[in-house]
Amino acid sequence: MRRPSYYLNGINLASLGFQPTPGESARRHGLTLVRDGLRIPGAIGELYDGAPVSAASRTIVLEGEVRGTTRAECLERIRTILAHAGRGLVELRAVDAMDRIILVERDREAAIAIDTPSLAESESVSRNARITLRFLAAEPAWRDRTPQLLAIGQTPVPLPLGYSVPSDWTLELFGSDAGTVVDPQVLYEDAGGQLVQSFTLTNTLDWSTDGTARYLISTEGLVPRVRRMTAGVWADADAHVTGGGFFQLDPRDGFPGSGAAPTLRVFDAAGRGTGLLMYRRRWEL
Repeated sequence: MRRPSYYLNGINLASLGFQPTPGESARRHGLTLVRDGLRIPGAIGELYDGAPVSAASRTIVLEGEVRGTTRAECLERIRTILAHAGRGLVELRAVDAMDRIILVERDREAAIAIDTPSLAESESVSRNARITLRFLAAEPAWRDRTPQLLAIGQTPVPLPLGYSVPSDWTLELFGSDAGTVVDPQVLYEDAGGQLVQSFTLTNTLDWSTDGTARYLISTEGLVPRVRRMTAGVWADADAHVTGGGFFQLDPRDGFPGSGAAPTLRVFDAAGRGTGLLMYRRRWEL
């Protein structure tokens, strides 16, 4: 049976002789989601007041053996693993899902258990040591290593998501060579086509007078932020947002595992607005 392996900042721990304890997998430590809202049995989506989903920090434990041909090699491998694990915020990946990462930091309050090889045995004998590493993940969800990039237009575009954890997003809205984009509206709908949330940017994007005109809307910071580029210079534009509100891309607005996903589209009266959406799917496991 193939055992799982892990990568810390791109370093394969298996190359350093680390073999996880059989049955142990860091990706199976549970995640508790907290969400403000009202679920309606049998319905897609939920009624909620716009508050984001939150989760407490998460502890991840790696436990296993470190093997070496000699005691000296075994100890050197342990030192190398500890050096990579102790470099502040590190990127952890599991070999069974190399496209996902979680950012972790070694728990400074937790004792790291190390059972080193005995000195009593011959130095030429292959040696094993046991090691336990405990990490804290302040952002507790696994997420895509490479972000999703989707072109958005006037027709609803399905949004592939994880199975249980919502995603924040960044959307760049463009002007058009065909004419002025007036008061573009962003609409987020569930898999059944029902509107979940929307907002409008009360302004124009006119590429005939300013080819750099665009908006950048992001929910990935502590608070949502809207910026507008005019003549190549970015400026805050939160005041341009009217009606509705911001949202998270929530797998529960679709049917996870079935391919039915929530959608996003841009609307303006002339049908000219387009955009580019970037987000990372987030996963509980």
